[in-house]
Amino acid sequence: MDTRQLKFGRDYFVGDKVTVAVDGEEYTDVVREVNLSVEDGGRVSAVTPKIGDQGTGSPLNLYNTVFEMREKLRKLEARM
Repeated sequence: MDTRQLKFGRDYFVGDKVTVAVDGEEYTDVVREVNLSVEDGGRVSAVTPKIGDQGTGSPLNLYNTVFEMREKLRKLEARM
């Protein structure tokens, strides 16, 4: 969530690597998506950034996994 000290569009953007603390646990990952809620007057009322992609069911997560597996297989074949 945004604070006075840290705001989306000023301090971080989609694609930036960030560290967040949730329940005392720190996570470092890339900002994959940001949802903005806008009121009738055009004022942004809520900013909800999302990091990582595990467990989202996002097809990009699957594509990334297949890509990584293909690269590993290619490296193994090159050694043979």
